[in-house]
Amino acid sequence: MKKILIVRHGYYSVSDLTSTGREQMKDLGMAIKSLMNGDSIEVKSSTAPRAKQSAKILAEILGVSFTEHEFLWSGPDSPRGCRVDLDKALKIIQGSRADVVILVTHLEYSEYLPTHLGKKICGKDHGFPSEETGKGEAWFIDCQAGTCTWLSPDVAR
Repeated sequence: MKKILIVRHGYYSVSDLTSTGREQMKDLGMAIKSLMNGDSIEVKSSTAPRAKQSAKILAEILGVSFTEHEFLWSGPDSPRGCRVDLDKALKIIQGSRADVVILVTHLEYSEYLPTHLGKKICGKDHGFPSEETGKGEAWFIDCQAGTCTWLSPDVAR
């Protein structure tokens, strides 16, 4: 694995993506596609409807399928509550044979996972944020370069 993307689902109402959320994912999908140079890709999603809808849009743009993982659903409406399991996320990332692993998840994972992966995979104690990620945004971790970059779709909010 060379690259990891941690995507926070798009804007939603009740449980489904709004038109803005769908546009965010389309724009983000195109931005991600432009970063992939023939890399193999796996998309893994939370089981929350808004995350699955986001993953479906990304997967269609990238020409891949996606798998669902309940533990990636975090937040007050999750069956697990706001709990995150960073080591379990690390395990499914490391277990992938793809060049790129994309996790479509929620605020809590997008906030804590970049720093955790920076330490565990890249051996870096700095340069990997631990901050809130907006809906429809992503962190792009290049494991070979040891960098973490914020990606945001160009959608009016």
